[in-house]
Amino acid sequence: MTFNPLIFRNNRDGIGAPGDDVAANATDPNTLVSLAKKMVSLLSGTIAVAIPAGAATAANQTTQTASLNSIDGHVDGLETLVAATNTALAAATPAGSNLIGRIVSDASAATGGISSTARLASAAASTNATNVKITAGRIYQASGRNNASYDVFLVLYDSATNPPVPGTTTIRKKMVVPAGQAFVYDWPVGLTFATGIGYAFTKLVADADTTALVAADITAFNLDYV
Repeated sequence: MTFNPLIFRNNRDGIGAPGDDVAANATDPNTLVSLAKKMVSLLSGTIAVAIPAGAATAANQTTQTASLNSIDGHVDGLETLVAATNTALAAATPAGSNLIGRIVSDASAATGGISSTARLASAAASTNATNVKITAGRIYQASGRNNASYDVFLVLYDSATNPPVPGTTTIRKKMVVPAGQAFVYDWPVGLTFATGIGYAFTKLVADADTTALVAADITAFNLDYV
């Protein structure tokens, strides 16, 4: 006969039935019902030891106190872990401008926001080379308008040279400013400058270009930095 786990046979195999006896142990063959009854029996005995029934006697109180102390010991351990975790977090994130994993932009209330803006109302007939900061900093935005009928180029310098010298001072970044258009360049987390911040405008794309603008080619230029 093919084995059928749904058929109860002699309290030894299969799922079993409600009338099965409690299993004597966990090693001999038993039905699932017998084993389940054994588990309930063991749990009931454990609970009975931890919380004995009967009158509030000294013996019962001693047993209950021991059980509760054991639970309290685990709770104390958790409290110690929580306290240590809080201490570690407090050390890692002290009050002030510290950030967790740089989760906000540097130009934020936590660091005072964007503190400075260099302005050029209207470009002169030159490269308009200007140094805005002689120490390390960050640029967050460059904006303005190119009134010329040709592209010009915004050049940024990581240098304390005052002013930067187009064609000589090392370029940090050079960007096209399209003809006849307003422009905005954004760096949400800041474009870092290690030594200083300078800018200039040239008419041609080559890094070594020193060709001056025509007056008023660029107007309303703003450079936001810290």
